[in-house]
Amino acid sequence: MEIRILTLIVMLFFGPLLMGQSTKVYIVKADELNVRSGPGGQYEKLFSLVEGQEVELINNENTSWWLIKFQNSLGYVSSKFLIEDPFSTWEKKHYPSGSAPECENIIPKYDPSLKNYLKINVGSNTDVVVKLMKKNLMGEDYCIRIAYVRSNESYKMENIPEGLYYVKIAYGSDYRQKIENEQCKVRFVRNAEYEKGEEELSFYKIPVTGGYDIPSFQLDLDIIIIEGRRFNEFTSDTISEEEFNK
Repeated sequence: MEIRILTLIVMLFFGPLLMGQSTKVYIVKADELNVRSGPGGQYEKLFSLVEGQEVELINNENTSWWLIKFQNSLGYVSSKFLIEDPFSTWEKKHYPSGSAPECENIIPKYDPSLKNYLKINVGSNTDVVVKLMKKNLMGEDYCIRIAYVRSNESYKMENIPEGLYYVKIAYGSDYRQKIENEQCKVRFVRNAEYEKGEEELSFYKIPVTGGYDIPSFQLDLDIIIIEGRRFNEFTSDTISEEEFNK
């Protein structure tokens, strides 16, 4: 009975403010942001938000204290610690490891006769999207495979056709995608970094006595953060988001 009464009180208090509610998404820009039961610091603290979390704006008639929705909870926060999400038009996706982003318009290529692989191990600080790019001496290089790999997980790209390859890698969290000018663009909104591997990966068969060897590769990826600085153990060159999406 007590829980039902409290719920009713909350709905009566917030209810009039839900009329004409906005659907704008804002991002928390504070280490910790208290959500309160009313528009002011004197009201009861309901819960806290942390930097980078997203909230939905419900009412901003009080310019200093906004009514927001987080998951299924309502409350007031100080408006000065919120910024509008600049990527609200990008679609959020949550892919399992090994998935190819569904809007990518590439035709994956396989050679089932080759029992080779590129194994991708990802550390604890980031998710990644890996593009396997085939070098093309007669024209532009092109992507034959793409895979999303979540932090602390691994994935094998198998049955890779013979050729010379390199990788493009996107690191970060809060993955989103968007179709723009009939091209699929992908990005990480938080802690994003884009790189191109320096090493050539030769998947050509290697002749040996009595046959040939089939080369495979392992790629260990992680972002190491030390005193606010980011380090990557993988040998690569930094590229732009635009270059990654080519």
